[in-house]
Amino acid sequence: MNLQRLLTSWQGLRMAVFSLAALTAVLTAANLALALGLLFRDETVVLVPPVLDSRVSITRRQADEGLLKSWGLYLAQLLGNATPGNTEFLKESVAPILSPRVFGEFMTALNTQAEEMRFDRVSLRFEPRLVQYEKSSGLVFVTGQSVAVGPGGDERRKERTYEFLIEIQNYMPLLSRMDTYQGSARTAKVREKLRARENRRSRREAERASGNPGGLTGSSNSFNDEIRNSGYDY
Repeated sequence: MNLQRLLTSWQGLRMAVFSLAALTAVLTAANLALALGLLFRDETVVLVPPVLDSRVSITRRQADEGLLKSWGLYLAQLLGNATPGNTEFLKESVAPILSPRVFGEFMTALNTQAEEMRFDRVSLRFEPRLVQYEKSSGLVFVTGQSVAVGPGGDERRKERTYEFLIEIQNYMPLLSRMDTYQGSARTAKVREKLRARENRRSRREAERASGNPGGLTGSSNSFNDEIRNSGYDY
């Protein structure tokens, strides 16, 4: 009788130990999977910038449309309000987020702008009117009135657009491209119209020059030349 009870107790103990070991293995595997998932998952940081009315999210390589538009507006207002004396301030403010690909060109453009403003004795003021984000290209467009103020206080107003390509690297914005030009934003539809117009102009010039033995009598700017960075002119 005692032997039977001992065997039963021993069998139950073995089953309990086996069940416990299996459960431990399952929990260990689950914890390992969770740890790996957390290790390789990009963290999402939720921010509430002061210039926005709602929250925006940013990961290691991406950001919400609202955050990108906010940065575009900040950069346009910073660069559009320039005087001969605040060039160094502009450099220091923008340098931390400049891509190495455009750093040298950007600084040269700022120096050129400062020299021109100093020579003409003018300052610039920018009044933003519209901020757009183009998802297909990732571009941010800030359109408004650029005001050049002369030494006598006279003002010259022109519509101007600032165009930015702002990327996210390690949760930080990186300005990898900038363009500024007179007129409204050159969105994908506008760029397509410009490209078509350039193709038509090229064909007309080729047709006019086809009868000349010397070949083309003139040259047309390429589409890229037409929409390339026009600098910080006023």
